[in-house]
Amino acid sequence: MRPAPAKPPPAAKWETSTPSAKAQAARLRRLSAETGKSIAALIREALDGYVEEPGRAARWERALSVVGKYRSDGASVADDHDRHLDAIYGDH
Repeated sequence: MRPAPAKPPPAAKWETSTPSAKAQAARLRRLSAETGKSIAALIREALDGYVEEPGRAARWERALSVVGKYRSDGASVADDHDRHLDAIYGDH
């Protein structure tokens, strides 16, 4: 007879060996507490999202890389777009 397989340790005793993995584990524990989902469920959701759309993370990184990179003159075209369009194209 073979012995029963060992049970994995509870989530609270989950240990990691690198600082980044420890930070990820802490974020997972926090998110688990906030959402009420198990850590395993959160990992499954993350893997599903990555496998279904592998380029998504790269697109987000590329999009976020320009945040704060450029400065404007303080004017917001969105606030007064009609006036700006009239200045460029004339009143039609």
